[in-house]
Amino acid sequence: MLGAAVTYCRNQWMKLTNFLLDGRLELDNNRSERAIKPFVIGRKNWLFANTPRERTQCGDLQSGGDSEGERPQSVDLSDASL
Repeated sequence: MLGAAVTYCRNQWMKLTNFLLDGRLELDNNRSERAIKPFVIGRKNWLFANTPRERTQCGDLQSGGDSEGERPQSVDLSDASL
């Protein structure tokens, strides 16, 4: 078990040193996971839309637009502090 951990560490050494040398890199991806969480939860909930109208409305909610031809709004995830 310890041998596998040491082997993993040695195989990931370059990535670890890059993380330590560049302060902009984050050790985890929690910020991006939190930013997309509402869309993922919504997508799972909207699987149960029964009628075509409900499916259209759910798709509109997820895309940010409406079925009347409005363009979806873009989402800026660069400062996602949820």
